[in-house]
Amino acid sequence: MLWENGHMSDDPKLCILPWNQLFVSNSGAIYPCCHGPASLMSAKDESGEDLYVGNPGTITRTYSADYFQKIRKDLAAGVENKTCQYCWNRERAGIISLRQSVNKDFEELYQKLEKNHPAVPNPVDIRILDLRLGNHCNLACRMCAPHSSEKLLDEFKEMTREPQYISNLRFDWFKSKWFWEEIFDVSPNLEQIHFAGGEPFLIKEAWNFLKRLVKERDTSKISLSFNTNLTLIPKEAYELWPKFKEVKLLISVDGIGPLFEYVRYPGKWATLEKNLQEVENNFKQLNLTEALIGCTVQAYNFHTIPNMCDYFSQFKFIGQHMDFNILEKPHHFSIANLPSEHKLKVRSELKLLLAGLINDGEKHLHYLNSIKYLIDLTKSESDPKEWRQFWRWTEFFDSKRNQSWQNFLPHFEQYKI
Repeated sequence: MLWENGHMSDDPKLCILPWNQLFVSNSGAIYPCCHGPASLMSAKDESGEDLYVGNPGTITRTYSADYFQKIRKDLAAGVENKTCQYCWNRERAGIISLRQSVNKDFEELYQKLEKNHPAVPNPVDIRILDLRLGNHCNLACRMCAPHSSEKLLDEFKEMTREPQYISNLRFDWFKSKWFWEEIFDVSPNLEQIHFAGGEPFLIKEAWNFLKRLVKERDTSKISLSFNTNLTLIPKEAYELWPKFKEVKLLISVDGIGPLFEYVRYPGKWATLEKNLQEVENNFKQLNLTEALIGCTVQAYNFHTIPNMCDYFSQFKFIGQHMDFNILEKPHHFSIANLPSEHKLKVRSELKLLLAGLINDGEKHLHYLNSIKYLIDLTKSESDPKEWRQFWRWTEFFDSKRNQSWQNFLPHFEQYKI
């Protein structure tokens, strides 16, 4: 397989994830990867019921499910299965997709898959774990939802007038002893573990699993990564992380200073800054090889992207180039539905940012393409109905949190409906 500028030059459709990864969503449903939930198509059993982890044998059954077989057969035949639409869209925009990234990181495994890609792997050989550990979180971010943070549940119940909202879902699946036992049994060749949440640093079961791996496996061959809000740095990080091959962080930051506190309520900017500096100062001691800033690009922070890029350029070890996650749902917080005049202003600022980076184009091609992609998104049509919903939710959150958009987004006054 040939690689050019981080892309697969022959552009096959194969992806190792449906063969060698286990992804578990916040509610315990199993998908091919982290972008699968957007397709609303989780793995199902013979009766059509969703397969949830936590019961004995679920993981092995999942790998032979018709749903997974169909994805594997399509990718092996070069067909763009619709479950994988997120990656196809990014690749067409010139942005490195998750598919391309993992295939490159696990090139030996990919080459093996090129030669033999069975519809049902036998035996199950999980090399990558991606676990979204329920919805236990200490923040209630405005663009988020109860399936990722239990702190939003009461507000959503009141706002949507649906008292049974997500009450039938299982967000404590990670407390099942069966799950951790089966994971340990079916992953003797485990190479990579990714934890997200909720807030994974709060989940004792995840730390206990890492302790067991350190005790019973050669963890020098296992890489760790975390999606975290970095509101805390547990002592276990200093104890356990150095015993693994490497550790990577994706730190969620959606604004600077007061705007951070407005969007990521009840987070405190001073706490985050302190913890960012601790990561920067103890980068090697924590066995970190990467710490990226992940920004969910949304209506609240679109105008601040250039300033955020400038702020994070000060760090030496923490990644100077941000990773952008474009919010699509809920639609009313999407940048697509910002007023056209506002999008044009941001577009001009992004073009200035792009011009300043253009000299390092080849060195930071992915970052440049991400900025270009943001610029292209400013051309989208706005939906007035969704913009009215933006104000409805914004003022509702303000009333519940003793906040006021005028203090954080004064320039929105001209766009108020």
